[in-house]
Amino acid sequence: MAIKIKDKWFRIAGHSKAVKDKLPELWRCFVDQEQGYHPMILWTMSGASDASNVVPGSSDVDGEDPRLWFSVYGDVEIGEDKIGHFTLKNPA
Repeated sequence: MAIKIKDKWFRIAGHSKAVKDKLPELWRCFVDQEQGYHPMILWTMSGASDASNVVPGSSDVDGEDPRLWFSVYGDVEIGEDKIGHFTLKNPA
């Protein structure tokens, strides 16, 4: 399913289980935690980054695989080809 969303916070997360299982969708884009995620095989990013629009994070949940992600503010377009194109913007 293709998506195109502007002026929003997104979370880009690596999917360690997909790496272990050798699946092509190694990345996930979360737009809204309650709506789930959009799988990506790769992604590109343009625009200027700083502490206001890129926030890294990680966790180790109950012995599961480590979870690594970063949240970005801007626009995203993910096509049917599962390639994400992010444009960073200032959230102010």
